[in-house]
Amino acid sequence: MSFYFAWSVPQILLVGFILTLSSTAVALMVLDSLGLLRAHVGQLTVGVLVAQDIAVVPMLVFAGAGAGVLAEWPLLVTRIGLAVTVLGGLLFWIARTSRLRLPYGQVLENNVELSVLLGLGLCFMAASLTGFMGLSPVFGAFCAGLAISHTNLRKPILNATHPLQSLLIVIFFVSIGLLVDLKYVAAHWGVILAVTVAVLCLKTILGGVLLYVGGEPIGRALVSSLITPQIGEFSFVLTTTGVASGIFISQEADFLLAVIAASLFVSPIWSNVLHYLVVRSKIHLLGEPTKLSNAPG
Repeated sequence: MSFYFAWSVPQILLVGFILTLSSTAVALMVLDSLGLLRAHVGQLTVGVLVAQDIAVVPMLVFAGAGAGVLAEWPLLVTRIGLAVTVLGGLLFWIARTSRLRLPYGQVLENNVELSVLLGLGLCFMAASLTGFMGLSPVFGAFCAGLAISHTNLRKPILNATHPLQSLLIVIFFVSIGLLVDLKYVAAHWGVILAVTVAVLCLKTILGGVLLYVGGEPIGRALVSSLITPQIGEFSFVLTTTGVASGIFISQEADFLLAVIAASLFVSPIWSNVLHYLVVRSKIHLLGEPTKLSNAPG
């Protein structure tokens, strides 16, 4: 693709980040439908997805740095170091301390409106703070969610904002649908389809090889890699951030958005392939036949 578009080094790096990420929502749905979410392969896959979500932090900083990112690499390194320090400190605090009990938790449980306002307020405050620091506002919102999850306010805020979360997810995907240029897709569908299939195949192969080299059985590595080949939701954010910062122009963004959307669109087909390999095959690749026997036929 870099030769097709004559991309620069920052563009190539950002495209690599975009294609590397997998869809947490799709992967969890597939694991749940196969009855593997609590199995070893499910926990392995969730661990990979969590690691990707954490790795998004420096990716967002890179995407927001602009087309001259390599010329200003000291500033980029400083921002990434700051983001990693903030996230690392937050994770260290979560791992080393018991759940923090804040006042008025009981009040929030009985007041849905106040819970929604508090959750949104903390989200916007953290997003504004990280934006002011030169980091991504998305990173701030992510950190706010992690911090809230380690307090007694987690349950009331989570319950109160769940309907809003569903609405925002719908709005997010509607906005992505509006970004996809159907005329561009119709004119370049062959290239888009070829790149999408290539990405799915390469991610499946590389993911399986890396997990196998990391010590996982070949069957488990294969199944986990088949669950996560699609490009993730955060890739939409990285693409639009790259456009806003000047790394991508509109035509390049149209191509990337089309490939991301196509990979998510063919995910059910990939899932059916996985279902056949895991459930229909007489060879139990996972070594967990009791888990597989409950999977849907």
